[in-house]
Amino acid sequence: MRKLVSATTFVIMTVFSLTIAISASSAQTYSTVSNFKEGDSVSGLITDAEGNFYGTTPRGGAKGCTDCGTVFMLSGKKRTILHNFKGGKDGASPFLGTLVMDAEGNLYGTTEDGGGGTCENGGPPGCGTVFKVSGKTETVLHAFGGFNDGIYPIGGLTMGSKGDLYGTTEGGGAYEGGTVFEIDNTGVETVLYSFCPKMGCADGAGPYGGLLLDGEGNLYGSTWGGGNSNNDGTIFKLAKSGKETVLYSFCSLPLCADGSNPIGNLTMDTAGNLYGVTLNGGTGACISSDGCGTVFELEFNGSEIVLHSFCSETGCTDGLYSSAGLVMDAEGNLYGTTTYGGTGYCEVSNGGCGTVFEVSGGNENVLHSFTDVAPEGKFPYSQLTMDGQGNLYGTTSAGGKFANGVIFKLAP
Repeated sequence: MRKLVSATTFVIMTVFSLTIAISASSAQTYSTVSNFKEGDSVSGLITDAEGNFYGTTPRGGAKGCTDCGTVFMLSGKKRTILHNFKGGKDGASPFLGTLVMDAEGNLYGTTEDGGGGTCENGGPPGCGTVFKVSGKTETVLHAFGGFNDGIYPIGGLTMGSKGDLYGTTEGGGAYEGGTVFEIDNTGVETVLYSFCPKMGCADGAGPYGGLLLDGEGNLYGSTWGGGNSNNDGTIFKLAKSGKETVLYSFCSLPLCADGSNPIGNLTMDTAGNLYGVTLNGGTGACISSDGCGTVFELEFNGSEIVLHSFCSETGCTDGLYSSAGLVMDAEGNLYGTTTYGGTGYCEVSNGGCGTVFEVSGGNENVLHSFTDVAPEGKFPYSQLTMDGQGNLYGTTSAGGKFANGVIFKLAP
């Protein structure tokens, strides 16, 4: 059985939802909006009504804590730090999850480390936090203790209509397979589900991504491991009653042609079909024996369709390894990023500096291949954000003027 890895280990191994009803063209013009100097970024961006963007970096932070991270705002081309994490009880290392914003403009997110719990994850001590940033004031809503409440919340948050926050932890819980949790508007945390009570973790284990909330209060997400006997991950539904249902177990086809190890947030269309990416599996021919990753659709009836297997083209020019959720436009086209692959050249084992891609009508089209030439960034991990004009925005974990990554824009 494949061993689940921590978020920090995942980054080393791979060398590293916002759905808006707008159509985007396949012809894109790239520009670098901002360069990260004090820390790179692996999370996506969110935007407010005024067009400002908000995000996090897992590194940088308070003086003397280079791995603590920040929360920032981008207004035009000016980036302002709203909070420098200190690595103590205020949390440390916000990871893959994007922020969420309430009607008053307050920001909410998670940190992988810090908070004062008993965990040691290679960074600042602690098991992670859920935090709120109001203006430039940060408040910890919950510090995970390393027990049944879960550890390492790396997938970000989803907000309900009453301000309740929902998220996942990669580990911990009653069976040490991770959790789904809720934090109500008074700051009280409740574990809604603990993974791995079933033989072989048939219900899933190790959720890395965030959650999707439907109009009836059901939650949808993915787990990195568990599922069938191959331990290659699941798509699950958690009903308001607390009943968990596995909608699909990956690696159900020979050689994991259907994908394995899903990561990132899910996207749902109006018919209730789910879309996402897997980090591994598929039919692409990359160096890894675990596969190159896929874009998939899980139909409402439970049938899974692979929309694209990465590294299907020679040299992986179509992209390689996607770790972020997808954005869908009004016509049902999907947009995402791959960390490697593309036509740019970077000195990594699998080649390529990453891509921004579109999947439309079952066909994948690379909108941009990153290069190793500043001011371009390289190695994107983040979910994209689309504005009302069809522009795509995202972040990269490296490259740019200071080699710490960039915020980029692709204009139609």
